[in-house]
This record gives sequence, C-alpha cells and structure tokens, in this order.
Amino acid sequence: MVVNTNNDRFVVNCTLIRGNSEHSYKKERGMSMILSERIAKEIIQEVAIVVSTNINIMDEIGCIIASTNPDRIGLLHMGAVHVLQDELDELFIQEEDNLMNVMPGLNLPIIIDGRAVGVVGLTGPLEEVSQIGKIVKKMTEVLLRERLSKQKQDAYNIQRDHFFDNLLYNKETAVNQDIINLSSRIGFDIAKPRLVIIFQLVDEQEIVNSVNDQEHWNKLNRFFFTVSKNNKFEIYQKNDQWVAFVDFMNKNEIANLCERIEIDFKNQHGSQLVVGVSSITQRNLGYPSLFSQAQKAVKASMNHHHDIFFYDDSSLEILLSNINTLTKHEYLEELFGVIEERELSKIMILLREYFISEGSLTTCAENLFIHPNTLQYKLRKLVKITGRDVRKIQDSPIFYVALIFYEDLTY
Repeated sequence: MVVNTNNDRFVVNCTLIRGNSEHSYKKERGMSMILSERIAKEIIQEVAIVVSTNINIMDEIGCIIASTNPDRIGLLHMGAVHVLQDELDELFIQEEDNLMNVMPGLNLPIIIDGRAVGVVGLTGPLEEVSQIGKIVKKMTEVLLRERLSKQKQDAYNIQRDHFFDNLLYNKETAVNQDIINLSSRIGFDIAKPRLVIIFQLVDEQEIVNSVNDQEHWNKLNRFFFTVSKNNKFEIYQKNDQWVAFVDFMNKNEIANLCERIEIDFKNQHGSQLVVGVSSITQRNLGYPSLFSQAQKAVKASMNHHHDIFFYDDSSLEILLSNINTLTKHEYLEELFGVIEERELSKIMILLREYFISEGSLTTCAENLFIHPNTLQYKLRKLVKITGRDVRKIQDSPIFYVALIFYEDLTY
C-alpha cells in the first residue's frame, strides 16, 4: 500500500486486501439503512447525466446497491469496506480484482451529519477520476440530503394525516393513547378549544383538474399552507376540502378571515370557495362533533348559494338537509305534481329570487330582468300548478322548504 501524505490519498493494490474474505464483512441487511437502494438508484440516474464514467454507490456495509453497471449490484465491494472500516478520506484502487469485486478507480465516503453512510466509487484511471471525484461526492451528498429531507417530510405528513383522520372521525368520547402520542409529535394541543372551518371548491371542473393534475393540486395546497402559516392555525386537506382548526373569535372576525381567504383564492386561482363554520358558541364539543357541524354548514353553503355559512345561523337548512332523498322527492312531487325538470328548474329560479328579495316583487322582477307584470303572471301560474300562493304567509314556508329540498337534490 502506498500512502500519499500530502492529500491523504490511499492507493491500494487489491492483493493487499485479498486476505480479508468477502464473507467476513457481510452483515444482516435487516438493519435500518440511511442510504436505501431506491434513493441510491435515483442518485445514480441524476449523477450519470453529467458524468460519463461508471459510478457505483455502496451502502454502509460496503454492498453495491446502485450502479451504472447493473451486473455489479448486490456484490460486496472490498474497497468500500476498506474506506468505511479505516475511515479513509479517499481510496484509489490500481488494478482490477474480480474475486474482490473491485475495479480500478476512486472510492470516496458519503458523509451525512458527520458520519460515513456509504461510499461512492468512480471507475477509471486516477488522472481521469480524481478531477471529478470530489464533485461527484458532493453531488451525491447533496442529493442524498434532499432525498432524506423529503423522506422525513413524507413520513411526517403520513403521521399528520393519520392524526387528523383519528381526531375527526373517531366517535369515541375518550381520546385514545394513539391520538395523544400523535398530537405530541405533530405539536397540536388537543385540549385547546377551537372551532372548525371547512373550505371547499365549488367548481366541479376545478376538482377534476386538481385530481388529474398533481401540479395543479400542489398549487392549491401551497395556497392553504401559506394561509396556515400566516394565520398560525392548522389546516388539514381532505379530498376537495381544507379543514382549518381556528382559535375562537367573534363572528365578525371569523367572517372577515374567511372572506379574505376566499378573495385571495379567487384572485390567485380564479375559482370559488364556499365556507362552513362550526358553532362559535359551543366550546365543549369534541372535534368529531365540530367537524360534523362544519360539514353540514359547508353543504348548506354549497346548496343554498352562500359564500360563508355559520352552523349557528340557521338550523332550518341544516335540519332539512338531513331528510332522506326519497322523502324530498315525494314532497316536491306532492307540491308540483308531475312536471318536466326544465319547468321545475324555472320555478325554482323564480322562488330563489323571490326569497332573496324578501318578498319584494319590484326587487325580484329587477333581479330576474323581467317586467313586474310578467312576474305577477308567473306567480299566478304557480298558484294554478300547486294550489298554494307563495305571497301568502301561511304558504310561503311550504315553497321555502321545497326550494331547500330541490337545491339539496340538485347540488
């Protein structure tokens, strides 16, 4: 063995390490490896784009786990073993030795957090590989750190999703130990009273785009990540909804917060959100109950064309939305008889504007862009169809319930 003390380069003749048998260095591969085969293969693919020489990556026991030469994968590389055991800064092997699974080239330790987690090897003459060796080593370490960071973030995201799924869908009154342990890791105080706000996409095409286009979906999630960071509350994404856990505040503050988020979302993505807010008066409810309230509120918001719907505001829409579909159909058929869907839709547009206008015929006619006399004609026609008059106090609630049922069934 020749040692160059100027640059700590070790130049090794393979015969000098032949006495150490391959089997003496083999270990059980069930241990936790920082440098996995999948990550090593990804790194090889990226490094090979800018480097023409053959490259091998060995794990922390010296086994080749990725290579530009697939035939070498799975072999124990004795040069890498030497680098790892003797804590060498680099090692150049002069001649090929098939028995020891080594070829002429440079081997450098992969250092992460101050310790060698593997070895990267470049095949070729010293004058060729020494020029690019340190660059390849640095690239490998940078890419590995990126992969490990992503792996760590992915693991955290899985734990976080599992935690919020448990928190929202666990109907047991007592909080189980699993949730408590996860809450500690996530940094979410489950004992702190909060309200639940759900933001949901309105546009069905936007939902389709989000599902089919990962980058589009990532943009939406990045928007809510920024919202979460700026407002210092947790947001959990579930399907086409984003569930926010917000400290209690007064109604105006909540409305202003939600309106600001809605406007920013529309400006950035060109799409509309609807919002459902759980009770702001009941502070002792569990998260499954708060989530259920917010779900009912956002459904009412979607069905009845509100931007923001507070669970406390109207129990009627929420109560009626829980009635089964068959009963809703029967109610509409009883009131309107057998009628074409197109005609029923026109009646519902009329009723919606009538109730939005709070019974003002002048305002209703303006909103529908029709003459007041035309509106009167349509209302009289509705009396003939149903035998009820929406202008009468005793009949008005019947039509309001019909409108809620229709919108529930339609949207």
